[in-house]
Amino acid sequence: MPFRNLAREYSTTTGTSNCVLSGAVPGCNTWDLAGVANGEIVRYGIITYSTTTNRPTHSEVGLGTYTTSTKTLARTTVKSSTAAGAKITLTGLSEVYICPTLQDTPILAAYYGSLLTVNNGVDNALLDIDTEWTDELGLATLASDVITINHISWVQMSASFSFSAASAFNGYIHIEYPAYGLSIRKGYTTAMGILSDTIFLGPLLLNVTGTQAVSFEADNHLGFNTDIIVNDVTLHGFLK
Repeated sequence: MPFRNLAREYSTTTGTSNCVLSGAVPGCNTWDLAGVANGEIVRYGIITYSTTTNRPTHSEVGLGTYTTSTKTLARTTVKSSTAAGAKITLTGLSEVYICPTLQDTPILAAYYGSLLTVNNGVDNALLDIDTEWTDELGLATLASDVITINHISWVQMSASFSFSAASAFNGYIHIEYPAYGLSIRKGYTTAMGILSDTIFLGPLLLNVTGTQAVSFEADNHLGFNTDIIVNDVTLHGFLK
């Protein structure tokens, strides 16, 4: 979603109606001069002021559509406000502007796993993902050792793994995203110095279109039982 620099106008609209813009705030541009197109969906912010003290009273950010012919911003979806998340009541003295919101900021979810012994000759052993470190926006959930991404967004996923010094390994570590048949994997052997290495996989770019699961698996062949730990899994993306 594009930003428009210096787009900041006054509005004399009152109540919770859509905002009619009435001219640029000094030192800023009208929305039209800033390049906002007719029908463009924008992230907007509103500050409304007391008409007696000229001090701010309430504010709001949201998602709206701009109509150039009437210079009107439709307050379609409020993302946050000082009115408990509802549309604020405009006083007739407001500033309306375009701004990034939390939805435009890269978000992060991070998980850790526990030690798991993968037996020799076992394919597709599901590695334990058992600890959520951070996920303030609820991008993903953790259940049954599978991370489930539950927001429609583009997500970039990476993971790292390590091995116990008492183990041997000859096989593959992989991330599986069955919703679109996507996976990424790497093959290693003990002879490659794997016991002292941290193994990195990713980034894997995922187009999440619904509630979809990701798993982390290991295959071990021609070696001994292997202790593997998932050091961390990170998800970066943008909410829509």
